[in-house]
Amino acid sequence: MIYPSVARSWQIRSLACGLILLQPAMSVRLVRGELPGGASVVAGSASIATQGNALNVTTHSDRAIINWQNFSIGAGNSANFHQPDSGSAVLNRVITPNNPSAIYGQLNSNGQVYLINPSGIIVGPSGMINANGFTASTLDISNKQFMQGGPLTFQGDSTAGVINQGTIQTGSGGAALLGNQVLNSGTITSDGGSISLATGG
Repeated sequence: MIYPSVARSWQIRSLACGLILLQPAMSVRLVRGELPGGASVVAGSASIATQGNALNVTTHSDRAIINWQNFSIGAGNSANFHQPDSGSAVLNRVITPNNPSAIYGQLNSNGQVYLINPSGIIVGPSGMINANGFTASTLDISNKQFMQGGPLTFQGDSTAGVINQGTIQTGSGGAALLGNQVLNSGTITSDGGSISLATGG
């Protein structure tokens, strides 16, 4: 994962320096059996299919951007991202206002997954992320910058937070949680990558 630059006097801290435990003011409603929906591929190439309680996204380019009306995963459900290789990256952006993402099921990928939702993101107690790299952010990234690769600048005026109460497991791509407030009461591990939390200050 490429280390991000974060605008608006945000602070990036390593878990080795201690967790930032701040309670975001965010309310989440989760519909049982929910899966991400309302997808639109806006850059790169990807195919999306739902089978039973699983959403399968296959990207056919090294980088892809998908806009979603909603991106939540109910308990017992899974969203699986099949990418060309471990260095490939897919940006998932929720474009519906006041619609936070709630992950109580599984999100799996062999590559790097970015989830952007200015309304807030929660990984619930039963939620599990298993990817080479994972970033959850309430700040946005420009499409052009993401598709070009290289360092990423996260910007925006969201006041929502990111909460992890579940399990986030990543590989060399690392893990990053970026929000106006960030709370981690779950488990975050990375095999060969970095783990960062960034909060507004």
